[in-house]
Amino acid sequence: MKVLWLSRHAPTNEQLSELERIFNGKFDGVEQVSVTISKGEEVAQLMKAYGCREVVVVLPIDLIQQVTDLGIKPLRAVMERKFDNYGNARFLFSHFERVEKIVAETKRL
Repeated sequence: MKVLWLSRHAPTNEQLSELERIFNGKFDGVEQVSVTISKGEEVAQLMKAYGCREVVVVLPIDLIQQVTDLGIKPLRAVMERKFDNYGNARFLFSHFERVEKIVAETKRL
């Protein structure tokens, strides 16, 4: 199984190993695509074009909602932000999560 990787950052070895574990050895690698997405349908089109059944996204929440509305349940890499002694931030991979749906509750003010 190939995974579409929608991010300007390439996956780390740790992330690739975790995808291998998640997909139980049936992981055929990633197709990294670094493009600007303006609507959820573009994600579905890219998945089809690259022959990918899964997708890891780094997208704004409204676009992730459009993707889930299409029946696609994308993966997101959860990163922990760590600071060094000089205040510089580093992001360390924690785990993947699957986005089942996006729900927003609002209240008129």
